[in-house]
Amino acid sequence: MTAVYAARAVPGQFVPGARAAFLTTAAFTLLASTLAALILRSHRPAHAKTN
Repeated sequence: MTAVYAARAVPGQFVPGARAAFLTTAAFTLLASTLAALILRSHRPAHAKTN
């Protein structure tokens, strides 16, 4: 997040770098959550009830 902020930062302004950093973080969080849900779903024990 810091590297993305620094790459997009404008001297004297906070928002340009912060916006890019937060959007990048949100994208990584969404990707990680989706992958975790898919992995956990596929590793469910065969004997588990699915009511």
